[in-house]
Amino acid sequence: MSAGIEEVSATNNAAAGSSNGFNKKRRASQSSLPGAEVKKQKKPKKPRYPSLSYVPKNVKVKLHVRDLRDLVLYTVADGRAPTWLAIENRTSIKHLVTVMVPSLYPSDFGLKDTSQFQPVPYHLEDDTELTFFKSKFDHIWPVMAPGTVAALHSPFDDFVEVPLSKEEKKARAQQQKAQKNKKLDPIDCILDLVQMANNNYPIHPLTDKLPPDHITELLPGWVDTAASESKNSKRKVFGLDCEMCEAASGKVVTRITLVSNHDRKTIYDELVKPEEPIIDYLTRYSGITEEMLKDVTKNLAEAQEELLKLISANDILVGHSLESDLNVLKIRHPLVIDTALLYGAKDTRWKPALRNITQRFVGREIQTGKNGHNSEEDAIACLDLLNLKLLHGLDYGVKNDTKNIAERLATSAQGKRTTAVIDYNTNRWVSTPATLVSCKSDDEIVEKASKLCKTVHFTWTKLAEVNSIRHTPTFGKAGEAQPEGDNSEATQQEKLKAAFKNLNTRLERLYESLPNQTLLVVWTGHGNQKRMRELHTKKRNFQLEYNTKKWNEVTSSWTDKDNQELLRATVNARFGAAFIALKSERPTDSSQPATTDTSAEASGDQEAQETETKQDNEK
Repeated sequence: MSAGIEEVSATNNAAAGSSNGFNKKRRASQSSLPGAEVKKQKKPKKPRYPSLSYVPKNVKVKLHVRDLRDLVLYTVADGRAPTWLAIENRTSIKHLVTVMVPSLYPSDFGLKDTSQFQPVPYHLEDDTELTFFKSKFDHIWPVMAPGTVAALHSPFDDFVEVPLSKEEKKARAQQQKAQKNKKLDPIDCILDLVQMANNNYPIHPLTDKLPPDHITELLPGWVDTAASESKNSKRKVFGLDCEMCEAASGKVVTRITLVSNHDRKTIYDELVKPEEPIIDYLTRYSGITEEMLKDVTKNLAEAQEELLKLISANDILVGHSLESDLNVLKIRHPLVIDTALLYGAKDTRWKPALRNITQRFVGREIQTGKNGHNSEEDAIACLDLLNLKLLHGLDYGVKNDTKNIAERLATSAQGKRTTAVIDYNTNRWVSTPATLVSCKSDDEIVEKASKLCKTVHFTWTKLAEVNSIRHTPTFGKAGEAQPEGDNSEATQQEKLKAAFKNLNTRLERLYESLPNQTLLVVWTGHGNQKRMRELHTKKRNFQLEYNTKKWNEVTSSWTDKDNQELLRATVNARFGAAFIALKSERPTDSSQPATTDTSAEASGDQEAQETETKQDNEK
């Protein structure tokens, strides 16, 4: 009986085992059916490190400063990919830091051929202080600063000003059209507090939006225009221009002209006798001569009193670079219109000459005489330019087709990209969304940048010690014995050597502070401007003599040989350099030159990485 039971049990157990095996196969077959959910164990993703590659021989044209700007936009935002540099796993780059080092020349690294446009390896001398560049960068990239065949333009402007997109241009054109249909008032053209501060205007206590704790007391000899006592008084608009001469302390006013915009009548035109001796009448500019001031007795204090009877703080003063006039007049006024800014490019230090914009927009020649400027003529020209603005709109006569790079990054299609600016002067960035830090030394700049670069996408910095040393005047002429002292040629070379050493230390400190996956760009901005500036001065002196003297009295000269030398010197001045390196978790931090086409290499690397990941998952 028991044997039979054991046998049946064994049979049943065998059947059950067979059934279990069948069910396992059944479940396995069901799991392979379409739509069946299968939980797979997730493997951790391999980190995808960024890398740089380039083929020097494939760089067909010389880089410009704007190419460095576009590299910033591509790396941390949504700009176009550069054709001269391949970045694999670009989105893994979290930060980008630029360091501008003005007056660091390509020749300091052995690059003297200004026709060179491809990145080249450089070999520094063993005793050089710039060892940081040797350890972190393989190549030097020639970069041309903006300009013409005979002039150098601002590398800073070329870097920070980004052209508008087609959509942005269209939107701005519609905005301009709407403004044109809107009737403007002169009050719409006055400078705001930031513009006045950025352009060295004396700040009146009644200036709009001036914080109470920023109101300063009048200095000795200064006066403020007073508010009108009558509430119903109509606001007046005056054109103001002064002629100045040179004294030991600087510019002093010698003629003051005030013109009413209402009827174009000159309501004040007086000569003023400075309290200190004049050392240069600047007649070719001012039109003032010693004979004209011989019998003048009116001093500045008397002129100030007379002007304050004509002008109230409610009135508007119009002039060209009017901060110069108000500073020599020692008058603070809250409502000013500056035609140099009204017709200047947006957010730039470049200011057009009054003569040029009057000829272009008003259609009238001014300052054509050989006896200097005429303050009445200049004041009327400023009023004419203002009235054209009121007629055609604020954007009339202004090249307004760019935006600051910080604004561009903040409106990126990939989301807001943040910017930090650490510099000696951050006034140019005031109206942007960037975090601004003003510093007083290169060491402070490196200290602040080392902290902020970890918290923002793009960091702008500038180190200025090399520039300050190279722009310090030296005594003595070539071939003559140099005097002993702080400004001798030998001393300057020692200072420059020390500045290179300091630059090297600061860049090392900054690099060590950079987080991984950070792209570092060090650039010079421009090349050696010294000879170009000397030739421009020579040409300007000749033109002044030619325009103000009889031809047989001209002592200066300007020949075709000088002109050809100026062209060559300008090329040298525009010839700058850039250095690019990536700090990454990979063993090699700097960019590596490729031996094959960069696009193919990037594609091959991508496929290899995908295959490797697939094999890991299968295992």
